[in-house]
Amino acid sequence: MGLYKSHITVAFRSMKKYKFYATVNILGLALAISFVFLSYLFIQNELSFDQFHSKKDRTYRLYGYAMDPDSRAIIDGDYNGCTPIPLAEDLAEHIPNLEYYTRLGSVGGTVLKNNIPYDEVIAMADSGFFEMFDFPIVHGGKNALGAPASIVLSEQKAAKYFEMLNPVGQSLELILGDSAVTFLVAAVVDNKKNNSSLPFDFLIPFERMKMVTSYETYNSYDVSFTETWVTFDEPQSLDVSDMLSKVIGDKMDVHSGKGMVGIQPLTDVHYDSQIQGMYPAANPKKAWILGGLSVIVLIIALMNFVTLSIGHSLHRVKEIGLRKIFGGGRSSLKAQLMLESLMISIISSVISLALTFYFLPAFNSLIEGALDHAILVSHLGFMVLLIFLISAVTGMIQAFVLVSFKPISVLKGPVLFTKKGSLATQGVVVFQFTMAVLLVIGTLVIHQQMNFIQSKDLGFDQNRLIEITLHTSERPELAKRSIQRYKTLIAENPIILSAGASMNGFREPWTQLSFKQDDESLRDYFFNQVDEDYLKTMNMGIVLGEAFNTAGSILPTNIIVNESLVKKMGWENPLDEQIPGQGFSRPHRIIGVVKDFHYGSLHEEIKPLILATDPVAIQSGIFGISTYVWPPNLYTMVIRLGPGDLIDAVDYLEHSWEKTHPHKPFTFNFVDEMLASKYADEVRWRKVTNIASAFAIIVAWLGLLGLSRLSVQRRVKEIGIRKVLGSSVFGITQKLSTHYLMLVGIASMLAWPIGWWMANHWLDSFTYRINISATVFGLSSLAVLLITICSVGFQGYKAALANPIDVLRTE
Repeated sequence: MGLYKSHITVAFRSMKKYKFYATVNILGLALAISFVFLSYLFIQNELSFDQFHSKKDRTYRLYGYAMDPDSRAIIDGDYNGCTPIPLAEDLAEHIPNLEYYTRLGSVGGTVLKNNIPYDEVIAMADSGFFEMFDFPIVHGGKNALGAPASIVLSEQKAAKYFEMLNPVGQSLELILGDSAVTFLVAAVVDNKKNNSSLPFDFLIPFERMKMVTSYETYNSYDVSFTETWVTFDEPQSLDVSDMLSKVIGDKMDVHSGKGMVGIQPLTDVHYDSQIQGMYPAANPKKAWILGGLSVIVLIIALMNFVTLSIGHSLHRVKEIGLRKIFGGGRSSLKAQLMLESLMISIISSVISLALTFYFLPAFNSLIEGALDHAILVSHLGFMVLLIFLISAVTGMIQAFVLVSFKPISVLKGPVLFTKKGSLATQGVVVFQFTMAVLLVIGTLVIHQQMNFIQSKDLGFDQNRLIEITLHTSERPELAKRSIQRYKTLIAENPIILSAGASMNGFREPWTQLSFKQDDESLRDYFFNQVDEDYLKTMNMGIVLGEAFNTAGSILPTNIIVNESLVKKMGWENPLDEQIPGQGFSRPHRIIGVVKDFHYGSLHEEIKPLILATDPVAIQSGIFGISTYVWPPNLYTMVIRLGPGDLIDAVDYLEHSWEKTHPHKPFTFNFVDEMLASKYADEVRWRKVTNIASAFAIIVAWLGLLGLSRLSVQRRVKEIGIRKVLGSSVFGITQKLSTHYLMLVGIASMLAWPIGWWMANHWLDSFTYRINISATVFGLSSLAVLLITICSVGFQGYKAALANPIDVLRTE
């Protein structure tokens, strides 16, 4: 025990004597450990999605896909996580080991509380939902969906609408479609909002879906807009498509070819973006990127720690030599060095824990996470493991290098780096510079791509454009009359330039329709129902024909197509053509071609699109539907504002809304903000990359500062002699900096090809992207070069200013 006490005393004396090196090591490690710990918490939270369900290993989401009947190859790689409503009941009837099933859908609804309307998303599920999924029930029981008028609330919504602790048995009025229904609260649950792939705040029995869908849609295999979940009595092989598809026979024709049904494990849903369901999946690259960045930061910090410790410890080789002469064994000396590393690691970890605690709210905001401070305590085991890992690695490396010196050679004179050791140090510096250049390249490329997206011409004017949710009546004729009343009222204000209505807005993907061809294959086109003022309000250009703006152009059989559809079909005169398909019972007429515009993400190319004022123009030819919005109707309105105060304009729109829709909430969004939200993930991860780059560069800079100081201290005698012989301060500084500038050049040569490959790999996820210019690589190296010049040059400048007489006397 006394020996360890002696080791600790020596370690504290060493840190006190060499404050600069101790500070650099501790601060560098603290920053690295804090970043690694935050990254670990995020990755751990992501990996825990849906893990709290006890039946997770035998619960699956069904998805549809198309298979060529002859080659059995998947057609187009298109997987649809939304399936027809009748599918679940048909499978349950024919598959004995299917234990539970639930369909899950959602619709926009209005909650009326104290005669105040609130716009909410209402989810619907079958009674088996709470048998399959273990959402903690705060109040009520598992049979909460057993009665037609029952409703389940999340804790957040229960607190919003009921101030009492237990609202079970209380009533809540909802407007679904054109009907007002009073529900009784049957349960309140913890919906695990930040840890579940099944987000919901309101849950009502699935049979209520009949209130907002037609009989044909509810019983059709041609429409897919709800998810189907099943639980088997034991885990299943994923290769059960033939068995499931055999049950439904030929009812489900997903695309061209034979319609098939597959199963996706619940635990895969969160990260599998290939299968598109009702809710977007997370991108697994986020966890990999954050994990990779944290490893880079930690490696740089460890390299700094080891290199600086070894370089600084060469001042202590005489101490180690004397200890060996007086009987100190290798194991004792190694224990001392490892204990010193452990002490520095512990001090660094305490500081990093404080930094983590402080930065956690900002980190949550950055990654849209929900980590709380209690998680820090529950995962302190990871911190302890990290401390001992760092201590073991750094301590063993120091011990291997320093204990290997022979006592006689140590006591005879100063010990210097061997050529091999010097090369190792230079290799560490080159690696750090390479990582820094790579991170700066990534930061610049992401920044340029985001600027490109924000400035790209979308094919319409997104500025001063507002989108309003209409809460439309199920009856199209009533909806159109209501829309016209509102448009007439707001037109009295000169700031309102125009207003148009549509079926699909910019928040959700647009409706996709399938048309069966003569060869039995299917062609997919996107579709939107619009009114006669929509194109004018959006400032969309007509390249051929006319828009829906005259009495003759808004006939129910008229449609407009986009340029992409014309190109795909190879039409020379599209105004004389028809949308090809088997089932059309009446002809339609293409009256115009609209200039291509982006109605989806810039990650995707513009797909063929059909616009119509009345779906009857093409409805008879529709063979399949994939949509978030159905049946067709006008559900949103876009309003173009002229010059003037936006707040006054929105107030006027809201007051006008209250006059025409007194029991409907006024819900609006600016279109430019909605479009920007589609790239919010890239914007967030640009910030993450910026911060990671800053962390890595700061840690690398601390190491460079320490190494340059060590280098200068070893050459003070040389510097003094050079100054006596007439060298200028600038010349000495330049001499000391040249070596490091060469290392930056080597690092740049290594980083550029790697950075080019990584940047292009990321940019390939965008259909519309920038070309990487040489400027990016030049600026990245220049940034690292400037940091190096400032660090090394400052140390050299200080040494060059010293009095050579004092330096040579001490040497």
